[in-house]
Amino acid sequence: KNALDYLQFLADDGYLGNKPVGLISTSGGHMAGVNAVNAMIHAVHALRGVVVPLSVSIPQAWKVFGAE
Repeated sequence: KNALDYLQFLADDGYLGNKPVGLISTSGGHMAGVNAVNAMIHAVHALRGVVVPLSVSIPQAWKVFGAE
């Protein structure tokens, strides 16, 4: 979300101006990442960007990291 906040500085350029945007999410559960990607799709469209057709959601990302 912080990256979206900085787009206000590009307002003179039409925000994203039809630029392609890829979406990747990680989450601790099964559906949280998918829901985040869906919300970001709407945000990117509102900022006049184009979401690339393939998005990646990695569920239960915490399992691949150890205690270290």
